[in-house]
Amino acid sequence: MQVSVRVLEGENWSATVEGNAIKPTVGQGKALLEVALTDNGRVVEVYRLTVALFVGEGTQGQPYVIGSADALVALSERTNEGETFAGIYFELTEDIDLGGVDYIRMAQFSGTLDGNGHTIRNMYLEYKGANHLALIAVLTGTVRNLHVEGIVKKEMKTTDANVNTQRIAGIVAANNGGLVENCTFKGSIIHTAEIKTPGALDYVGGVVGQNMSGGIIKGCAYLGSPDRQIYVDEAHVGGVVFQCDDGCYVIGCYNTGKIVTTKNTYSVGGVVGDMGDYGAAHIVGCYNTGIIVTEDGGYKYSRGGIIANNMHSGNTVTACYNVTDGQSPNIYLIGYTSLQAPQATLFNTCYWVDVDGCQPFACGNLNENLAGSFTNCAAKTADELKSRTTVDALNAAIGTWNTVHNDLCNYRFAVDGAGGYPVLVEE
Repeated sequence: MQVSVRVLEGENWSATVEGNAIKPTVGQGKALLEVALTDNGRVVEVYRLTVALFVGEGTQGQPYVIGSADALVALSERTNEGETFAGIYFELTEDIDLGGVDYIRMAQFSGTLDGNGHTIRNMYLEYKGANHLALIAVLTGTVRNLHVEGIVKKEMKTTDANVNTQRIAGIVAANNGGLVENCTFKGSIIHTAEIKTPGALDYVGGVVGQNMSGGIIKGCAYLGSPDRQIYVDEAHVGGVVFQCDDGCYVIGCYNTGKIVTTKNTYSVGGVVGDMGDYGAAHIVGCYNTGIIVTEDGGYKYSRGGIIANNMHSGNTVTACYNVTDGQSPNIYLIGYTSLQAPQATLFNTCYWVDVDGCQPFACGNLNENLAGSFTNCAAKTADELKSRTTVDALNAAIGTWNTVHNDLCNYRFAVDGAGGYPVLVEE
């Protein structure tokens, strides 16, 4: 018997026969294959097979299904072949274990991936020369309702190629120009370097590396765990996102994980590292209760619970709070902020537990030009911060912010029934 195959329907599909297998080259959507069995030129049997890379239709009502590590890897491989899946919908139907899988991040994804509350476990990403390290290198679509557990590891050597370029590491996305919503990471990010040149400093974020202009991060968190943390040297870091560019939004996000930095780590933020290249960036309804530790002579003034380094004017920070403890000395609400007036960043209803009587910024970094930039911002005792009065004030500020931002913040604070600090709930 001889076996032959041809594609009857299907855009950019092809197929060949190799031994006992039919090997299709995947194109768009589905394909209809005709398989013929012949004996000395006489057709004996003909079969027609419908094949597809993913189960489903790729529509919002019938999204493509990602129910295994193989399917997730297949999606990754397609993006690295140049497919961005713009306008295409995917959903996870199962928790996915990537243990033992050599996962290669998606190059660019412009579709919608809904995790449905499922978890990708044992994700292991290690620097192998790519400048963007994450589940998705560049996100211009949407990822929501996804939890990730695992390790991101970058060990840079002075002999590595491109040592003077900035490399960006995140978990869900290295660069986000779309929407990352209701996503969390519980695990470790380990960044070590022998590189001493300033241009080699990397961006590291617990959920997203860099939130590009217009990018939105909502309801996301770095959770850490007792045995996992973000540990970096020769890099900038933010617990949720390192950099929030002009016109970006970080909404309803928080950090409870531990961040440890050494050496030339300039910006260390519990929620955001650097804020707004050119202004008009917004942080609303966020908090930090995570531990931030700087070892080996790291910089003091660019460490903050909400933002580490707010170099540019015209940003807003609304309804945020930071809690420090004895393990996080001199970590305030904001590490450094621009002293440019009258377009300085506006802070509205932001609180911090003051451990040694300093201002909300690192000691000595407050200028009288900023006096008009604060509305209802103050130090609180632990009991005051946990109170219903404080929660009501934070929520009132979110409501006011929403009136001029199209109700974009759909998160509110609530009193923690277990006696802890206020928690975020989605409306």
